[in-house]
Amino acid sequence: MVRLQVLAGNRTGICFSSSRFPIRVGRAAEDDFILDEPGVWPSHFSIQREGNELVIHVGPDALLCVNGAPVRQAALRNGDIISFGGIKLQFGFTPVRQSSLKWRERLTWAALGGLALGEIAVAYVLW
Repeated sequence: MVRLQVLAGNRTGICFSSSRFPIRVGRAAEDDFILDEPGVWPSHFSIQREGNELVIHVGPDALLCVNGAPVRQAALRNGDIISFGGIKLQFGFTPVRQSSLKWRERLTWAALGGLALGEIAVAYVLW
């Protein structure tokens, strides 16, 4: 999942996470992440998946910098800083959670135990 964390602005510390694309950011009510702050346009930018990359597309008439360089479109990398208006966002990925594998381990041990008992039963019958 993609995470946008507000580093500077009125909502400093807020994190937005999404796994659906495109992700639209701006002032408009239909945007996914609404930032009602000075210098933010309605639908200021969007993040879209293009092949194996996540690409930021800046809206018409909007200004935006990625890592201090002005861009209209750019591929994003983990840790990039997106700045526009009085806002700074850090682009990143949410930590991956690994589910517990205890039930699989128990099932594997039960299957191995059953297999061993089956081999003992076959050996007993054939002997």
